[in-house]
Amino acid sequence: MRRRGRWIAGVLAGILLVPALIVFDVHRRAGATLDRHRAEVQERWAELRARPAERPVALGEPLEGNAWDDYRQAFSGLQKMTDPEKEAIPEIDGTWDHDRKPDDAAIAAIYAKYEPEMDLLRRGARRTGVDPGVEPTVEFVFPEISQAIQAGRFLRGASGLRHRGGGTVGRRRTSGSWAWRSARTAVGGAT
Repeated sequence: MRRRGRWIAGVLAGILLVPALIVFDVHRRAGATLDRHRAEVQERWAELRARPAERPVALGEPLEGNAWDDYRQAFSGLQKMTDPEKEAIPEIDGTWDHDRKPDDAAIAAIYAKYEPEMDLLRRGARRTGVDPGVEPTVEFVFPEISQAIQAGRFLRGASGLRHRGGGTVGRRRTSGSWAWRSARTAVGGAT
């Protein structure tokens, strides 16, 4: 009877030991894989940081400095947009209702209000350096990503306003008829 009890205890211990060894092995392999990936990320990040953070400027005169300094200032200013202002601009709101035409005069007034932020975005686009100053971590926190997306929608809204010919954005006239006249002149039509 004692021998049978030891045998049963040994079988039960084996049954419990096998899953424990499997779990241990899975954790060991996962840890090794994560360590390998972390080392690879650190290596690639070092390669990326070794590259120059300078870029050619497509439009305007190049300005020395880091574009992200201007972008961060613009992002903080754009964070002050109220919900009604965001809802007025279809490109920011994310909805486009074909039955409800955007109020271009109201949208132009919103862009006039945020002209300093537009100037910061323009100035940032002319900077020769682009370094957001982000370091890789396990969490990889980049708080400006949602703000950059919001600024992109803001700029897309300015482009939409100019396309519709609904006012001025910045110091440029946003007349849709200008584009139409230019296209007609280019193909030999009357203005």
